[in-house]
Amino acid sequence: MEIKTEKKSDSITMKIDGELTIYSVSDFRKSFINDTAHSREITINLSHISRFDTAGFQSLLLARRSAESGGKSIRFTDPSQAVQRFFAAYNETIEDWTVHARG
Repeated sequence: MEIKTEKKSDSITMKIDGELTIYSVSDFRKSFINDTAHSREITINLSHISRFDTAGFQSLLLARRSAESGGKSIRFTDPSQAVQRFFAAYNETIEDWTVHARG
């Protein structure tokens, strides 16, 4: 898994390329914590995720909750087929996961 980031003032876009599975989530979590610390608006592009499992789902949920508790906005964009299939299996849609910044 590779994570590319693009920072602009108080916003960041993270693009995940490869698997977001039990084998790679620790790298995602570290990157998310370090790279988003000073960002108020977070976008995570999911278009290049090739494999996605429960650990990946939990990592995105953790990112969402972290942003929400920190008063930040977060949105997940362009889910790959792997992500869409996983979310559909649980009657979820990635679009419902957007959180808007407080204040």
